[in-house]
Amino acid sequence: MPPMGDNELLDRIRAGEQEAFAELIRRHHAWVMGLCAATLNDSSLAEDAAQEVFLKAYKSLTQFHGRASFATWLHRIAVNQCLDLLRSKARRSPGMTCWIRKENASIACWPPRRMRNAAGKTPI
Repeated sequence: MPPMGDNELLDRIRAGEQEAFAELIRRHHAWVMGLCAATLNDSSLAEDAAQEVFLKAYKSLTQFHGRASFATWLHRIAVNQCLDLLRSKARRSPGMTCWIRKENASIACWPPRRMRNAAGKTPI
């Protein structure tokens, strides 16, 4: 029997089968985690972000209408979650300079120059 596609799993989730969502998480976790890690450059924060991505996806399943693939929809949730975290981090760090890179939807932030040491490194 061939493995079920995402749409079949979504139908089973909507029918109340929780194990189907666990399968979607297993299927997509690695690349969601990779996206979060690459965007956030912090493995601990990336783990939290990935968990939040799947939670948001589950809570928003009624808003998924299948116009795009589930993976595309999940990717958008992941990118938005990471960008929200980076924006929040920048707001909590006065003087932080941030740019959004349109090509990969990431944000790069740097602290003010006065906080960098002689080697150009930011003290922790």
